[in-house]
Order: sequence, then C-alpha cells, then structure tokens
Amino acid sequence: MKKHMPRTPDTSPKHLLSCYGELTAALGRQGSRAWEDEPATASAQIARSVEDAIRALLPDLVPEHEVLKKALYSGSPRVLADVFEIHGVQAYHDIHFVKPISFSEPLKRANLTQLRMLHEAGFDLSGYVRAMLKQIRRHESPAYLSFLRDELGSEERFCDVIAPDQLLADVPAFLVPVVAQELRETLGTDALDPVSRGMVLTRQGLPLKHLALLVAVGRPLAPLMGRAMPHPDRDPLARIVRLGESAHGRLELHRLEPDFEAMVARPATAEFYGIDPQEGLRLTRAWYADARGSVL
Repeated sequence: MKKHMPRTPDTSPKHLLSCYGELTAALGRQGSRAWEDEPATASAQIARSVEDAIRALLPDLVPEHEVLKKALYSGSPRVLADVFEIHGVQAYHDIHFVKPISFSEPLKRANLTQLRMLHEAGFDLSGYVRAMLKQIRRHESPAYLSFLRDELGSEERFCDVIAPDQLLADVPAFLVPVVAQELRETLGTDALDPVSRGMVLTRQGLPLKHLALLVAVGRPLAPLMGRAMPHPDRDPLARIVRLGESAHGRLELHRLEPDFEAMVARPATAEFYGIDPQEGLRLTRAWYADARGSVL
C-alpha cells in the first residue's frame, strides 16, 4: 500500500486559531498600553504571560490573513515580531497581495512601533497617509508626524485632508508651523484653495479665523469673494478686508497682526484684527445676503 505523506494544512486548526484570537483580543483590550510603560505592574506581567502563550502557539498555526490581522489588533510589537519570525514575512506579503490586510488598528491607535515594523518589513503604507494625517491631528502626536515625514517621506498636507473648522479650531503647538506654511501656500489661490471658494459660494459667511488668515496671506480677495466683496466704509471687518488691497493697507494689517503663526495658534473663538468671531460671522453673512440680493 502506498504511504501518503501528511499534507501541510492551508488553514490553521479552528480551535487553535480561536484560542489565538482570544489571546490577542485580551492584549488588544489593554488599549492604553499602560503595561508597556509600567513593566513592574501586575497588568504588565499578565500581558507578558499572554505574549509567551501566543509565541508558544504560533508554530501550530499557518500563515493566513487572520493571523496577521489579529496580531495587529493585539497592539503588541512582540506578537507582531514573533509572527514574522516564526512564519516569515514573505508569507504575509503573499497573503496581503491576494487579500489586503488592513493596517487601520495600529494606525488609529498611533502604535508607531507596529507601524514602523510593517514599514521595515516592506509593506506599503502609502495608501494610509491621508488617514494618518487625521490621526496625527487627533492624537496630537509629534512622533507620529515625524514618522510620516521622516520615515515614510510623505509630503501630503493636512489642509487637503482635514476640514478647516477642525484643523484650525485649536492647533497644537507642534503643528502650528506646519499648518502655517500650508496656509501660506494655499489660502486664496483659485486652484489650491477649493475650501475657501466653496465656503464663499455657500454665501453663508466665512468663520472669522479663516477670513483673517485669508487677509493675512496677502492675496487679493476680490476674485474669490466676487459680489460679496464689501465696501470699505461698510463696517470694521470690511475695512480690514479692503486694507489688504494696497501696500499701505497691508502695513496697517501687519501692525494689527504681526505674527501669522500666532494667528494660526490662536483659538477660533478668539478675536482677530480686534473683531469678535460672532460679530465677524454676522457681518460676512450680511455681505453675502446683500450680494445675493443685488443679483436678483
């Protein structure tokens, strides 16, 4: 009788994969990762024991989509390292090519260690760059920004991804120079500033901080605002807008607001050019209302 050699399974035994899932989920529920920062705590000791159990289990699993997915959910760099060591990185590249594995868990948790391991293992993270920009803003993480710029080499802009009301509301200090530079490049230019144009076209008025930054970058606002461009004698904010049309006026504006980055850093609820934001919004809405009436 011909003897058959045992066949390597295409998938892991269900009971072992289930056990692996429960262990990685247990680690994943420690979302604060406090045990990483406090290695002497009981939680840290338990986490290390769980990681030990996962490592012991991995040789009995085969490389498959769920194994890497759950390793990422665990949040544990050690688990991810063990998966790559025991199963090999290439196996997961092959799986990822056929059925992409989502990297959203380390991305949204700002788990830079896992993200760095994926990058160094040769996985392409470029499709996640725009999502990373949102997470950098949410986590207010300079280290995350450094990873994106210095290690991934991305030059994607925050202003292309995040709505201006969210981006400008309370800009963290580390992002102020970055956002300020982006705004200098984009605000008030037809091709590069669809946000301002869209806000103008709604005829609902511009938030004062947004309008003040538009004025501060020094580009002509008449092409952007059209019929809503106010007469300088109309009100104090109209005068501010019109001052930007001349060299003398821009000197006066610079005297009132000499530091563009300080404007970016200031909360949207603060005054700009000495004008209250609620009053500013009321005034600009009136400009648009009159402009609409003049068309009819």
